[in-house]
Amino acid sequence: MKKFAILFIVATVVLLGAVLAFAAPSTTQTVQYAVSAINEIAVSADPATLTMSTATAGSLPDVVIESSTTYSLTTNNPNKKITGVLDSNMPADLLLTIELASPGITGWTSAGEKTLTNVAADLATGGDKGTASAKGITYRLKPNAVVPDVQSGSRTLTLTLSN
Repeated sequence: MKKFAILFIVATVVLLGAVLAFAAPSTTQTVQYAVSAINEIAVSADPATLTMSTATAGSLPDVVIESSTTYSLTTNNPNKKITGVLDSNMPADLLLTIELASPGITGWTSAGEKTLTNVAADLATGGDKGTASAKGITYRLKPNAVVPDVQSGSRTLTLTLSN
């Protein structure tokens, strides 16, 4: 029994030594990371109703200007653009235009005032990656060379940040 006790103690010391041999005051890990493409655009709200209601006698109705909304964007990809497209064209006697303020990111420029249709129009083109917040949007409702009919309606505008 004494031999067994001594053998047990020796085995325990050997195992404990082996465990302690693998312990260290520091260790390392490999931490992996990834950043995915980020291309986000948002608007502050819908614009107020553009109501054409005034004219100078003998002239086409006055252009209606609405600029209460803004857009913001974040992109970590260079050379993007913002496009705008309506779900359907405006009536033939009306034009709806949009102008985005420049995002203020290096290399980005506004395309100026663009007529909106059901074909995507480039509204701003990009250079560097970056963020822009609360940049102005200006809408204009104009007669299209004739006095428009009495009417009302709505169109859905889609702004897209893409290549």
